[in-house]
Amino acid sequence: MDTTVRLWDTSTGKQCGVLKGHTDEVNSAVFSLDGRLVASASEDHIVRLWDTTKKTTIEIIETPDSIKIMKFSNDGIHLHTSHGVLQLKSSLHSGGNRELPTHSLHVTDQWITCNMKKLLWLPVDYRLSCSAVNDTASVLVIGSTSGRVILISFDFTALPPVYLQSPVADIAGKGFLGLVGY
Repeated sequence: MDTTVRLWDTSTGKQCGVLKGHTDEVNSAVFSLDGRLVASASEDHIVRLWDTTKKTTIEIIETPDSIKIMKFSNDGIHLHTSHGVLQLKSSLHSGGNRELPTHSLHVTDQWITCNMKKLLWLPVDYRLSCSAVNDTASVLVIGSTSGRVILISFDFTALPPVYLQSPVADIAGKGFLGLVGY
């Protein structure tokens, strides 16, 4: 079990840093688009944001579950994860002040959910092996176990209001702002 994130110089192939701070196995790590930040997620239910120059933690975000997949948003102020969208507080991020979508999609083994409410049941041949959601959380892409790739576009104006109520207000103060399957 490795609780560290290791940085490598791609031009020399040599290790150039070890980021320490997680207390359990690291599941995922991703660079920001400009390369100044690394986000790492661990079985300790912590997402750490690191400064790649100073090799120090600049932000810690507690999550209700361990994160397996992450991607920085294009504006650098949000982190899309396998269990949600995290808003970064760090002053190092680039970009403006774009709002998060008021709805959020997530894919479980059998269901596509909107704000944690069951929305669409997936037959066995359409269940996911991986998924992604665009930045506006309106298009869902599912790579299924059968080898199919499925694109589903959602019109949230047609959904009953109960699907648009966010269930994550109690943890929003910790930076966990909504669930988005990714």
